[in-house]
Parts: sequence; structure tokens; C-alpha cells
Amino acid sequence: MKLLKYLIILVVLPTGCFTGEELEPDQEIWEYAFPDDAGMSNDLLLEVNSGITAGSFQTVRSMIIIKDDKLIFENYYNGDTRGTIRPIGRSSPMVTVLALGIAIEEGLIGGVNVLIRDVLPIQYDDIFASNPLKRRITIEHLLLFESGLSWNEGVLNLNDPANDVNAVKFSDDWVRFVLEKPLEAEPGIRFNFNSMSATVIAKIIEESANMPFEEYVETKLFNKIGVVNYTWEEDPTGSINAGTGLEINTLDLTKIGYLYLKEGLWQGERIVSEAWIESAVTLRKEVTNTINYGYGWHLFADQLNFPKLSPNDTYFFPQHVFVSPSENLLVTLSGDNINLPTFGPPLLLYSEVITPLLQ
Repeated sequence: MKLLKYLIILVVLPTGCFTGEELEPDQEIWEYAFPDDAGMSNDLLLEVNSGITAGSFQTVRSMIIIKDDKLIFENYYNGDTRGTIRPIGRSSPMVTVLALGIAIEEGLIGGVNVLIRDVLPIQYDDIFASNPLKRRITIEHLLLFESGLSWNEGVLNLNDPANDVNAVKFSDDWVRFVLEKPLEAEPGIRFNFNSMSATVIAKIIEESANMPFEEYVETKLFNKIGVVNYTWEEDPTGSINAGTGLEINTLDLTKIGYLYLKEGLWQGERIVSEAWIESAVTLRKEVTNTINYGYGWHLFADQLNFPKLSPNDTYFFPQHVFVSPSENLLVTLSGDNINLPTFGPPLLLYSEVITPLLQ
């Protein structure tokens, strides 16, 4: 019986995740291991797989688990394969944050306290000339969603004109759309979640590097960690939507998450500094009694009390990437609905089903 169980796991994990006449090229980043060998239950993880297949977590189309630097689970559902790319919506800024850290380390940007008016292209000077308070907005204000700019992203239906993530798509210049929003508070005073803040940061990186943002990310980050299956959305001016516009396959998204787990190292090569990774995932803003924030990253607050999760130890982008350094654990998910509220099926799958499997 034990031999049969291990044969089933071998089918589900290393080979059973592909469809079509030819298998996709194998990954060469992580060694494969059985969940039991990495402190998770083989039997229980197979039950989780069966639950996903049966539709218990209706938005989930793929799941990869890296534990103790081994790939212990990888599977795809409802016709998706390793090569399928999907939009990751509000998780896109995890790439923007890495690119910003690299640009700061290269001396292209003077740090997070730089005023954005000093590092944006001159075509936006008129916005800051007309409003003195907007001149006080820093890069860190954008990272912490404290710019003070009016923004409504709480409407789940992205086709609703009241949702600014939808409204921005009808403008010719998405950076200008964000910056021209009226100020509702002084910069640094009020928290207001705004995914498109990352698009402004991407424009800053582009201007500072004198290179298109997509090219900068590809050269400084993606090429080095082997990310090849992705596309970016862009506005009519060619600016990259770094806030919600990345489409990527789950395996490549896992590589990005793994770079955070390893504090900026990739196979022994330093891609981004450990100090920057720590800055990005450190608690910087307490918003509710359940969720805190770093630079775009969400952190579990102490009142969630999820099994096996220490307060502010696990950090995540809600529907896609979950990183738990104390457990040396990375879970990556993809699904149909990329704009669910924070407490959607992927988060509940991770917090209430996956982490309790830790032995």
C-alpha cells in the first residue's frame, strides 16, 4: 500500500501536471521531493489536490509548493498546464518592488524618500506645479499607499465605472490619470490601497534608467532567474501597467517568489540586496487587526491566529504568492478571478488547509 501511495504522488507531482501531446520542458531549479521528506503529509496533500480537482476552491487553477528548497507539489487544473500564462492582477507589483530595489542599489534612484516630482519625466511637471501638496509625494508614499491621492479600488466589478482600475483604462496616459486624481489627504497621512501606484513607480524606474521598464526588468531580473513566459499590459503611450498588468505562468511566478524567500539570492548570485528584501517585507503599516503592510506585501496580523503562522512572519500577495521564511515555505497559486477580496479561496486554502499540513 505504501508503494502504491508513493507511485500516486509521483504521478501527481513531477509528471502528472501536463496536458497535450508533448510535455513542457522540465524545470531545473529545484530538486523534487515527497512532501513527507519536507515535513508535510503525503496523504493529506493528496486530499487537498482532490479537493481542488473537485472544485472546493473554485478559483484555483494551479498550485506549486516549495518546501525546504525542494519542489514537493505541482499540479494544474481545468485544462491549464505548466505553460499557461494568466493575469496576476494586483500581485504584479511584487516585480515592481524588486525592480525598484535594483535601481536604488545601482544608484539610479536616490532611495524611497525621493520626491516623485524630481524623478518623473518633465511631461508631468504641470501636475506638481498646479498643486503644492502633490510636490510632497515620495516614492515611499506610493509604496505604502499613502500618497493622499483619491482612489477607489474597492468595487470588485472591474467593469464598474466607479472602480478606478477600470476607469484608468479609458485614459490615454495611465500615469497622468493617477497623478491628476485630487488629493484627499496630505501625503503620508492616510492609507488608501492603490494598485496603480506601482505604474507610477515603473515610470520613475524607466526615466531613471533611461530604458523602457519592461526592458529593465527583463535585463536586471527576469533573464537572471529564467523567467520567460509572461506579457505586460501597456497604455496607449507605451507605459507598462506595473500595478495590475502582468500575465505569467505559475512556475515563473514561483521563481519570483523564491527570490523573496531567499532574500535576494538566486542560485548563489545576488540579484537584489538582502536589505532591500527585508525592507519590502517588514511591517511598515498597520491597517487592520488582521492585515498589515510592507512595500506592497501583505502580512498576517497577530489576531488572525492561523495554524503554524507566526504574526508578521508570512507575507503574501493575496491570491498568488505566499512566503513563510520561518518554515522555508513558498506556495504559488493561480486562478480565474484575480480581483477577489483578500480573504478569497486562495488565501483560505493556504492558511487553513496548506499550513496545517506542516508537521
